[in-house]
Amino acid sequence: MKNLVFAGPINNLGYGVFFKNLAENLIELCDKESIDIGIISNSKTIKVSDALERKLIDSRIFNFKCPTIFLYHLHGLHNMCGGYRVGFPIFELDEFSAIEINSIKNTDELWVCSNWAKSIIKSKSPNKIVRVIPGGVDRTIFNEIDEFKNYKENNGITICSVGKLEKRKGHFNLLEALHIVDSDEAIRLIAKWNNPFIPDFNNHLVEKLRIHGYEYLCPVNGTYPDLSVLRFQSTRKANLLVDVILNDNVDSTIVRNIYMSSNFAVFPYFAEGWNLPLLEAMSCGIPCLATNYSAPTEYLNKTNHIPLTNLNKEIAFDGIFFGGNGGSWMSVDVNHIAEQVTYCINNLSNLKSVSEEGVKTAKEFSWKKSAEIILEIIKNESPFKEAIQS
Repeated sequence: MKNLVFAGPINNLGYGVFFKNLAENLIELCDKESIDIGIISNSKTIKVSDALERKLIDSRIFNFKCPTIFLYHLHGLHNMCGGYRVGFPIFELDEFSAIEINSIKNTDELWVCSNWAKSIIKSKSPNKIVRVIPGGVDRTIFNEIDEFKNYKENNGITICSVGKLEKRKGHFNLLEALHIVDSDEAIRLIAKWNNPFIPDFNNHLVEKLRIHGYEYLCPVNGTYPDLSVLRFQSTRKANLLVDVILNDNVDSTIVRNIYMSSNFAVFPYFAEGWNLPLLEAMSCGIPCLATNYSAPTEYLNKTNHIPLTNLNKEIAFDGIFFGGNGGSWMSVDVNHIAEQVTYCINNLSNLKSVSEEGVKTAKEFSWKKSAEIILEIIKNESPFKEAIQS
């Protein structure tokens, strides 16, 4: 029977990837220390290592009153059992709804992945124990050295954007900004956008791009072997194309191919709980434009990215996922995005130092290091150390 449990989802969304990587590394470290930790998942939809698969099966019998670390959405932490309850939420906004506040109160302590998130929690609950467990990046996949499948075409600039299609990610501001980029170069945006929470996603995508000035042209075959890709043409700028990759469960190596096929990546998010794709792109040695706000400030600095800094604080509302009653975010000015994209296009040869600093940063954030922080807490802090000794 397990007397200490780490629980969370295992899927291809941010939470699922975060939990899977922490769990894989944590069980390896715990095995070396002869610590019998349980790993519980409420939704496993992607392949895991044989070691994690065995651990999931072996952890089905556990003490419901044992210390439990639950990596999950802030609004769902109240569903957690455990005699000592550790919530591990990844959140984006600076205020909490009544349900989220209830979840915070339901925990004995909280783990978060950035000092930004810790400051938000502490501003609302100053007496709450809050520990920072940063995310990581898998450099066996996301690196600047290995060969890759090239999705580039013959001429022009290739930009990439990776993440769920939603207002918070700044995708729609990016689409508007590209129309006004001051360059005669042919520009192609490779967009790995999806959103499993939006029904009839393909039609939603086509309509969103139409609203922002892009007309659907055709599927693309030769450039992207084995991928489903729709191509759109700007109705305002003759030399601007957008290729949207539709495949949901793509292998991580395909995401790396996207990064490595690009001259630079753009992440104009309004708020982020960590942003795995940004750190992955940096780890691949790709220059990144990114919003200098929220949780990514844990790893962004003055030298490792091109900052998007012309920000406007506004109520977080998109009519789908954010209803305007749970805090604010920082929208990124469209003209500023265009200016920074123009700068990158005109200064590609000068971005090498940005790429090198990005790789240097990524090397500091491994999943093993994150799991090591958890291991030290388990070994040295009550009530975890008592649980593993029982």
